[in-house]
Amino acid sequence: LVSRHFRVKAGEGLRSSNALLTAANLLECVDWTASDELAPPIEPVQALRHLPAALDEMTKDATAEEQDVMRSVIGLAPWQTFYEDCAWSRPFINEIACASLVGPSGIVRSNDVALGLFLFGPQATYREHAHSLDEIYYVFAGDADWGFDKKDNRQVLGPGSVVHTAADQRHDLRTRATPILCAYTWTNDPAAPTYYRSDGPWRGGESIKPPLAVPGLPLIHIQRCRRNTQGKYRWPAESTKNK
Repeated sequence: LVSRHFRVKAGEGLRSSNALLTAANLLECVDWTASDELAPPIEPVQALRHLPAALDEMTKDATAEEQDVMRSVIGLAPWQTFYEDCAWSRPFINEIACASLVGPSGIVRSNDVALGLFLFGPQATYREHAHSLDEIYYVFAGDADWGFDKKDNRQVLGPGSVVHTAADQRHDLRTRATPILCAYTWTNDPAAPTYYRSDGPWRGGESIKPPLAVPGLPLIHIQRCRRNTQGKYRWPAESTKNK
């Protein structure tokens, strides 16, 4: 279903068409045999309290097929809070829930592409961050104000939209009166961690990317998806690039 949506959107001539087709091709090459590895212990995910409202929102815009697929998947999905608690994540950590269906830690294992579900509560901000992977959201329910790179580069996107974030592109989102529910894909190293500035938001037009081994730089990584990491991730001992 997600692959089909990506191909349709690519056919509309969007700037992200190449990324959409790459993700669609990788999804169609996945061996859909479920992993027999043991799942991690179930942890409480506070944001799942928003799931009923998100499913209600889906009934307004989603097709019957989309609703049926979502309802068949959500009960099997290994939902997680996704981020460890830290100063950056604390304002929204109870508003975020993610489930890895395909990927390095998914129900179906793949090191080339990740596919999952993303739920984010209403009237909340997913703070500015970046990652070296290529990310695409397909929005099934809810409207959000998505920001990229600088303050004046923002778009309000809702059901039926695709949201593409290129590797190392800064981004954030702010939800409105209802939660959002999306499918996401990651390509170009789907196990890559997230990073953010510790001293406040990036300046307009500024981009700083890892590796980050130079002491004193105000950029911090976040350990993400505890299922697919061993201990703490450490950046390689190389210099930082500033664009």
